[in-house]
Amino acid sequence: MTASTGHPPSFFGPPAAGPVCDCHLHIYDPAFPYKPDAALRPPPATAATYRAVRDAQGVRRSVIVQPTTYGYDNRCTLDAVARLGMENARAVAVVPATVSDEELFRLDQGGCRGVRINALRGALLDTEAAGALARRIAPLGWHLQLHVEGAALPALSPWLRALPVPVVLDHMGRLNPAQDPKSPPWRALRVLLNEAQIWVKLSAPYLLDPDGAPGYRALAPLAEILLETAPQRLLWGSDWPHPGWHAQGRPPLDEAALHDWAWRHLDRSDVARKVLIDNPARLYGFTDAPGGSPAGA
Repeated sequence: MTASTGHPPSFFGPPAAGPVCDCHLHIYDPAFPYKPDAALRPPPATAATYRAVRDAQGVRRSVIVQPTTYGYDNRCTLDAVARLGMENARAVAVVPATVSDEELFRLDQGGCRGVRINALRGALLDTEAAGALARRIAPLGWHLQLHVEGAALPALSPWLRALPVPVVLDHMGRLNPAQDPKSPPWRALRVLLNEAQIWVKLSAPYLLDPDGAPGYRALAPLAEILLETAPQRLLWGSDWPHPGWHAQGRPPLDEAALHDWAWRHLDRSDVARKVLIDNPARLYGFTDAPGGSPAGA
């Protein structure tokens, strides 16, 4: 499932300036059984395998995102955090609306710093329930990570702006690059990016532009909007091991080329350190978070 890790990106980023963080990846370990009705059933992609990929790319920190494959069973994700070391790893969990306070505390102790709702793979977005959950995780300093189609952003915008926690939109807001930048979804994302609590991940370009590798030129306008509007709330993630891509029967992706695509955009905009190092430290609570600023600032 993974591509070669034999060479670093031709643009190697600023690892000497601080610990680069991969803010979006998944772990699939056969030691933990998949949910029986899981739609995605990828082959093993363990913490040990990811460590080799991470080290080859000069990445030191990682945020493991609970995949839909495991449902509400976060054991594999927390195990990966422990294996990678809590000083350099965090988690984003998936929990039911009825999750107990005790379970939230246990997840927090295990390195969890957010809850994800993936509305593209079976988990319908119940805004009332999600809002109630956001109010419960707010005292923990967590955020809400949301994976929705870009077309849903105009309708969701008022609700997103009213949430009491930071909101992280997956994969560049899943905007359609074929749409006019003046279309309602694109306009909605621009407006949201001006809100202090809205964050976006520069990740998974192949999901938005499936035939665009390695340059993903169709995504250049979207990347520019993200970098110009909210570089202080932009994150980078590899989406390793790219489960949504491989589920379509696509060939392996070149990990170094993916880093190249994202990191070159960051370098040209002179925000590489901010996006790769400082922003993740602030949102995920690593000990060297610059200035001690709250994540919503």
